[in-house]
Amino acid sequence: MDFPIVNRIKVNEKTFSTLVENRKTAPYQLALDIAELILLNYRPDIKSGSRNLLAIMFDMNVLWEEYVFRLMRKYKPKGVEVSAQRSKKFWNNITARPDVVIRKGEETFIIDTKWKLVDSNKPSIDDLRQIFAYNHLWKSRRSLLLYPGTGKKELDYSPYTTSAFTDGGDRNECKIAFINVLDYHNKLDKSKSDFALAIFEKLKSKKI
Repeated sequence: MDFPIVNRIKVNEKTFSTLVENRKTAPYQLALDIAELILLNYRPDIKSGSRNLLAIMFDMNVLWEEYVFRLMRKYKPKGVEVSAQRSKKFWNNITARPDVVIRKGEETFIIDTKWKLVDSNKPSIDDLRQIFAYNHLWKSRRSLLLYPGTGKKELDYSPYTTSAFTDGGDRNECKIAFINVLDYHNKLDKSKSDFALAIFEKLKSKKI
């Protein structure tokens, strides 16, 4: 009964653009942003736009994986296959699914994306175990754990201890790398051709 009587209206973009932002409405800005996303049916996409979205509302791991997959697929050279979420049976009905699998002939290279901040010398032990299993299941000699990075150096490999396959085959090696998803204007960097081309060049020379 304390609220004033209001009329029903049809909400559109103009509705939110006409709202006045001032000191009194500042505490409600987050609620207004969420309401705008819901009422206007906005959704996240790796394509850059003019509107900021609230990262907490979406699974950033999925977006990060999709961003990297499209990046590698866009710049893949002839004769190279790039696929996402290929699964193999791991234990009973549980499957293993690396984010990106790159194949050229008999060579296989795996990229596993992780949306988290880590120390360049201390990745998660669970991440290391996971990528080791991927290497073994896909008979890949080398793989990459890819994290978002905020430094200016977009491609930064950091090798760590390698292990041998239990069957005595080729060595199972993994490195970690960081790329910054934003450009110098703090917008989504949709190119990153230098990163993708560096991956494929090293795959070509078998020196990933």
